[in-house]
Amino acid sequence: MASLHPAKALHGLLPDRWRQLVGDAEWVLDHFAEQAFRDGWSIGDLFGLWWWDDAGAPSLKDAWGGVADRLQGSRSLMLTADSARWRWMFTGEPDMFARGTYPNLKPMWES
Repeated sequence: MASLHPAKALHGLLPDRWRQLVGDAEWVLDHFAEQAFRDGWSIGDLFGLWWWDDAGAPSLKDAWGGVADRLQGSRSLMLTADSARWRWMFTGEPDMFARGTYPNLKPMWES
């Protein structure tokens, strides 16, 4: 995480989206990392990105990754040993991510 810079977008993401992703990842790290790792959450669960299209070819799917990738600015996260739940920032719609659902998510700092 320390190597990521909000102004240096990776993975072809637009600069605004990259800044949001880095901010969300830092927030998750600061507020939930200790609890998450104690409960068995993986790096991919928290900070992973989805790298495959429907045919299995490498292709980033924005906001399909781990918790930080999905939050998109929300700060209503509730984390348990098995799931992360939050509400979308603008609509208030609930969303969730289950720990271990996608075991092959690559950490956002890997290329």
